[in-house]
Amino acid sequence: HGADYFIWLNDDTFPLSGTIEGLIQACQSKSCLKIVSAQCYASNELILPTYGAHRAIGANKINLIPAYTTTDEIMVGDAVSGNLVCLPRSVIQDIGYPPAHQCPQYGDVIYTWKAKQWGYDIQAYGAYKAICAPNEQQLKSWLVGEDSIWSIWRSFSSPKSYFYFKFHWYCCMTFYGWLGIFVFIRPYWQLCRNAILRWLFPKSFLIYLQNRRDEFKEVKEITGNIQ
Repeated sequence: HGADYFIWLNDDTFPLSGTIEGLIQACQSKSCLKIVSAQCYASNELILPTYGAHRAIGANKINLIPAYTTTDEIMVGDAVSGNLVCLPRSVIQDIGYPPAHQCPQYGDVIYTWKAKQWGYDIQAYGAYKAICAPNEQQLKSWLVGEDSIWSIWRSFSSPKSYFYFKFHWYCCMTFYGWLGIFVFIRPYWQLCRNAILRWLFPKSFLIYLQNRRDEFKEVKEITGNIQ
C-alpha cells in the first residue's frame, strides 16, 4: 500500500503512550538502515524486562541471548523479539518476507538476525516501552515441573512450542549449517534424559539436583562477568 515503514505488534503487547511514534522516528534515520524495538516489561511497574534485543555470543557469534535495558539507553543487538518493532519497507525488498511456512510463530528473531547480516542496524530503545508478560514456556522445568514427559513431547507438535520440529530444524540449519543436526537433536535428547531421571529418582532428589545446577550456572555467570 505504499507505506515506508511497518509495525510488528503482538496481540498481548501494550505500548505506552508515544512508543509507536518514537519507534517510527528512530527508524527514519537517514544515516543507516535500522530495525528498532521497544523494551517490553512484565507489568506496569516497569521493573522486570521481558522482550527486546538479543546479542550473539560465543566464538562463532551465532548463539543469541536476550539483552535487556532498564534505562533509556539504546541497546545495540544482533536480533530483536518481534513484540513491538518498527521495520523499514526496504527490508522486504532486501531479504523478503518472514519465513511463515517454516516459522509460523517465532520467526521474528531469526528474521531480524538475517537483516543484521544484510547490513541493518538492530536496536532496542529503552526510552520506548511496552507491557508484555513473559511466555510461561520459558519458566517451566522439564525435570521437576508438573507437566508429564508425554505432554511435553506432544507440545512439540504445536507451532507455539520453541521446539516445534519444523521451526527448530529451520533455525538450526540457518545458524549452524549441517552442524545444526546435533543442535537439533539436543532438546529431544534432554527430554529423554529427564524422563529416565524422573523414573529412577524421587522428585525431592531431582529438585536438589535442579537447585545445584542453578547455583552452578549462577556462579559461572558471575565469574564470566568478572572476567
